Amino acid sequence: MGAMWDMLRAFFDALLAVGSFVGFYHAGIAFYRRFLCRESEPRYTSVRHLFATTFALSFSIYFLIVCQILTIMSPASRRIHWHFDINALTFLLTFALPVAQCYFIMIDRGYSDVEAVRGSALFEIIFLVTLWRLGDPFAKTSSKDVFANISSIVSVEAGISRVVVVGTSILAILAGFTAVDLPFSYLSALFRPVSRSSVEAMEEKMLRAVNAVRQMRDREALHSDTQSSYLYGDDRIHKVPSSGSLQGTQKADVPMRKRVAVGARRFYDNLVYGENVPLEGDEPPNIEIEKAVRVSFLEYHESLTAWRASQFARTPLGVVVSIFGYALLIGCVVRVYMAINNIINSGSARRSNPSEQIHKVIMAVGIDADVQVVSQYITFLFTSTLLSVNIRAALRRITLVFSLVSSNSTLSSSAAIFLAQLLGAYFLSTIVIIRSLLPLGYRSMIAEALGDLEYQFYLKWFDYLFISSAAVGTVILFLQARRQSIRSTVI
Repeated sequence: MGAMWDMLRAFFDALLAVGSFVGFYHAGIAFYRRFLCRESEPRYTSVRHLFATTFALSFSIYFLIVCQILTIMSPASRRIHWHFDINALTFLLTFALPVAQCYFIMIDRGYSDVEAVRGSALFEIIFLVTLWRLGDPFAKTSSKDVFANISSIVSVEAGISRVVVVGTSILAILAGFTAVDLPFSYLSALFRPVSRSSVEAMEEKMLRAVNAVRQMRDREALHSDTQSSYLYGDDRIHKVPSSGSLQGTQKADVPMRKRVAVGARRFYDNLVYGENVPLEGDEPPNIEIEKAVRVSFLEYHESLTAWRASQFARTPLGVVVSIFGYALLIGCVVRVYMAINNIINSGSARRSNPSEQIHKVIMAVGIDADVQVVSQYITFLFTSTLLSVNIRAALRRITLVFSLVSSNSTLSSSAAIFLAQLLGAYFLSTIVIIRSLLPLGYRSMIAEALGDLEYQFYLKWFDYLFISSAAVGTVILFLQARRQSIRSTVI
């Protein structure tokens, strides 16, 4: 009876894992069609399947963390799915996606299939050598045996260590800038108040620039009519002949007549407009004026958006948003403090995690509850919130990157594959960082699936890049706010 129950449970675990993977796969297809194929659909369906597979494996890893906390699957089933997802995602990031990206780039450039296959194989060799050589100073394993280190060069663990270095760098840089940019976006109305008079001044400046462009275009039309009337009189039947179609004395008469017309046009402009208008050969002022119109419109739109945000901040919902922004600001300060503290105390073998700290606070208050149950649900809530924030940030960032790198329709396929690589490296590195935030009981299986890595090195590398990115982001936001303040003061 026990064996039958174990088989039935293993069947349901496999059904849950396969069903979740299929669901994530279709979600990846929908995301690809919705956000990555707005104007030009890539001609190769394999690109869509590669992106959806990477998407599904990345989200399956997050799903396994939730299953690990809530003990939804049996430990044996979770161990199998952990190893499958990690190994499959590492294979995609180090072999399948680089080969596919080079292949589709060469096909789009007009190479034949045979040449594309040869070029992809050569590129994969160069990619692996470069990845391994660049990862040697950074990618660390905790094994001290020389023979074990040599044999691990071709192992999955070596690939994971190098992919995690790249992904951790991307994750830390984006997380550091987001940590300071997100509170500023919620509190921008309080940090940079804009009055209604400044918005009206911006609007008047924009309208003046628009009127200047309109007058310039009317003036150009009037100049064109004036030149035609002086050249050929009021009779418009005569066409202006091209230089190659002039015959005899007509070819010699046109330059003189044109010089007379140019002089008459200058006299007319000075008489009517009271200023010198540039003639042929001078730099046309239209470009500068139209550029001034664009700049004025952007300034007006920015001021109007800031003024609307300041008005929204006075509403009840705006007050709630401002409170949330202050909470994010406090969280940013705490996160930077924790990163600095982790760097200073890098010699300690164990770091405290937020779920344990919250659990200690609850126990200090004196709530009578099962310690294990409380710790489990606190960990679940904390991890779910962290995963949700990371998923939202990852999806927003890859759509932003795609909008930057896919301007050329011939590069849309390679851009989608490049985003799949970023997505996989991002999620795989997030697992390494989230592992340090979980209680010790939940870390063992994740560490077994990831391999014998030097986790403290990756955490310290993340903290260094996080602090640097947060500092640079703070300077950028300060300079931007200062520039906007000076501009509003001048107006």
